Amino acid sequence: MKIYPLLILILLFGSCKAQQRANQKFYLTFGSCFKSTNVDLKFNKLVKLNVKELTSDFSAGVVLNQRIVFDGNMLKYILSNEEISSQRLLIPNNQLLLEVESSGIIKTFNINLRNGIYVYLENCGPNKSLEIKQYKNPPMVE
Repeated sequence: MKIYPLLILILLFGSCKAQQRANQKFYLTFGSCFKSTNVDLKFNKLVKLNVKELTSDFSAGVVLNQRIVFDGNMLKYILSNEEISSQRLLIPNNQLLLEVESSGIIKTFNINLRNGIYVYLENCGPNKSLEIKQYKNPPMVE
């Protein structure tokens, strides 16, 4: 009889963890200073995406027609509001390892999604190096 409360607690904890994973989200937007740039992205050393011809809009300061969306356990590459590819991805403890290759240079970013689910990849660092910016709320794009 004493095993039932323990079993119920185990089942509740497991379902809460599964629900938490299903609610995970992040948005990767390509920001400023891209000009016909090809980028290879690798997420948590497993999932790889090739993004071609990134060009930032001068007025908006972002690449308007391409973005990456993670919802639940699926990583989606969106081009002109159309889903181009979709792959499974697990993000343990809200920690994302993002490896970016652009113009033969590889840069790795450790991203804690607790600091913000809106992630901007920009090409405006010193010597056109890649940088990551994170926001808790979606930044305004005019």
